[in-house]
Amino acid sequence: MSHSPSYGVTLLEVLIAWSILSGILLSVLFLQIDEVRHIRHAYYYSVATVQLRSLIERLRANQTSVAREREWRDWNNENKGVLPQGERNYRCERRICHVTVHWRERKIQTLSLVAAV
Repeated sequence: MSHSPSYGVTLLEVLIAWSILSGILLSVLFLQIDEVRHIRHAYYYSVATVQLRSLIERLRANQTSVAREREWRDWNNENKGVLPQGERNYRCERRICHVTVHWRERKIQTLSLVAAV
């Protein structure tokens, strides 16, 4: 009874095929994880843009300092719920307002808007 030498070669071929398939699947997994990060960044950037424009419109609608402080507080409370570790500030000089929002993803992100109110 003689053994065929192809048994070992077939097992080696299967192991190589499995390692190639595993490498491909891991690459696809890492691409998907990276894509989720990009989608999350785009979402937070969109939210920050909407929030900045919202504050500018609120400041335009409310010209008194008391009303602006109330709108500022309300806007801050909204931001706490929609941006992770969101920090914001604004300053108005004459009729020009500078509004900035910072939030943290993997690193700190910043978005600013300057507008006449």
